[in-house]
Amino acid sequence: DSLISFKSVSNAVHAAFWIRSLFTKQNSINKYKAGLKIALNAGVPVTEKRLIFESTIQLAERMCNAVRGEIIVASAVRDLYNSENQKALGGSENVYCLTQKDEDFLNRLMDYMDSNGDDTDLRVDDLSKAMGYSKPQFYRKMILLTGKSPNLFINEYRLSKALQMLKRNE
Repeated sequence: DSLISFKSVSNAVHAAFWIRSLFTKQNSINKYKAGLKIALNAGVPVTEKRLIFESTIQLAERMCNAVRGEIIVASAVRDLYNSENQKALGGSENVYCLTQKDEDFLNRLMDYMDSNGDDTDLRVDDLSKAMGYSKPQFYRKMILLTGKSPNLFINEYRLSKALQMLKRNE
């Protein structure tokens, strides 16, 4: 995991594409396929939370952990980039641009999972109700945003948390 800060949104976007191209070229040479995910987010340095850029960093981590695509772009970054450049951001199969609604959904989803993910009785019905969606709507939203079914998402979330605990010797 790395965190890089840029003064210009355009520079951040161009750096993301450059890093991805280097990574892709290196992997094609080595025949090694690993997942590189880059999340681009923008935010204010100080919020009601204690740490600098805490909510901005948290959303970027969530974007990398949950959203499909190699480069995931927050709505604020997309809007700033589009205002600075003639060519709009998006339209590539490797780039996923979130809307503000997607970001809100992702934050609510991850907050719920952080609070209830270790509940062995957690079902997709519980999660969809907590999110305010019918089961079919929730399924479609999860596939669109994460590329995973809700059941697969829950299982992978739990495995990821277990791996983190193992790394911390818990």
